[in-house]
Amino acid sequence: DIRSLFYARELSLSKDAIFCLNNIASVYITLGDFNKALDYITEALKRVDPENPGPFQSSLLINLGQSFQALARDFQEPGYSSQALECFSSYLNLEKTAGKMGLILHALNGMAGVYADQGRLDEAKALLLPVLDKVKTDKTSALTGMTLLNLAAIACNKGEVAEAERSYRE
Repeated sequence: DIRSLFYARELSLSKDAIFCLNNIASVYITLGDFNKALDYITEALKRVDPENPGPFQSSLLINLGQSFQALARDFQEPGYSSQALECFSSYLNLEKTAGKMGLILHALNGMAGVYADQGRLDEAKALLLPVLDKVKTDKTSALTGMTLLNLAAIACNKGEVAEAERSYRE
């Protein structure tokens, strides 16, 4: 995507550049370099046409929320948590009727993670249980694993060892 980004920038192909920037941000999120991810997301957001955001706005909001969530966890900054929740909520308001269930479930997982980090464990669990019902059909999905791990962590934090073990085993 780096080479594609170079050509998209050189040829002023804004939509292609947004796509490349978002993909590169996703790689940095996976690598745990959230500041670098934010740099790429910020550059991508500058290129989004507010009148016609296209499909980019939704995935950028999820990546931005995940970056803020990780930064909040790493630096214990409440402002990052608020920004993460704002991104996930904005996405849910934007996409609920569009039928993009995978990204909706990612946003709900993200919100639950922020709530759990804030000690709002019951709220986090309440968000994740319906998500689990939707993702359980696909045991190989990364989203299934993410949901089960989040539920297990919540159970551990609440001292519910048997429930945590059940989530880890699933």
